[in-house]
Amino acid sequence: MWGGGHTLVLTDNGKLFVCGSNDKGQLGLGSTEDQTVLTPVGSIEREIITKVVGGWDFTIMLNDKGIIYVTGSNKFNQLGLPDITEKYITTPVRMFLPGNPKVTEIEAGLRHGIALTDTGQVYIWGSRKSSKDKTGAVPTIVHLPEGTKGMVIKITAGSYFFSALTDHGEIISWGDNTYGQLSTDKVIQQPYLVPTTFFKGKVTDIQAGWTHMLALTGTLIYPQQIKSHQYKKMLGFF
Repeated sequence: MWGGGHTLVLTDNGKLFVCGSNDKGQLGLGSTEDQTVLTPVGSIEREIITKVVGGWDFTIMLNDKGIIYVTGSNKFNQLGLPDITEKYITTPVRMFLPGNPKVTEIEAGLRHGIALTDTGQVYIWGSRKSSKDKTGAVPTIVHLPEGTKGMVIKITAGSYFFSALTDHGEIISWGDNTYGQLSTDKVIQQPYLVPTTFFKGKVTDIQAGWTHMLALTGTLIYPQQIKSHQYKKMLGFF
């Protein structure tokens, strides 16, 4: 995994190694010196890290107990630490979600973070370009759109947007839509339920790029089966 200028390597026994840009402490090594070789993050060496993601200049870590740790730039509240006034921190600090639920997934956008809990709740914090709350320091639960039938099982993040997938194959998106990455030509200020009519078959996986979205279905679809305007709405401009 990588961030804006740093690389994050996770071993099969849950140990984290990092290298690259570290001007905001995004490597979590207790300094702001860049590293040219992969270096273990010593302050969390006793933790079993199950996933790590990088934003532009910050890092989010998740351990086997569902606890989140963060390090790096906090200029846009991307660390989700409302009591921290510093613009960055150099050593991983535990981040708390309201009610302390068990977290199963984490993702990072350019300057925002997302977490998914074991009960299917989605929390988001930091800067979202098209949101009314541009710099939310407190992790906030995302209220799913009316009509959502399933429970969220997957999350993904682009530069200034995020999407979630439910066990019914529904996609919920929110954030910047400059390039049509939310599968609509409208400005979206609240979580948006992508019409299932775009897809021939149940969506089984999603992935976000910088300014585009990808969806995988259980049914093989050839490009010629989809109208060009649907392609643009499904995947954004590329």
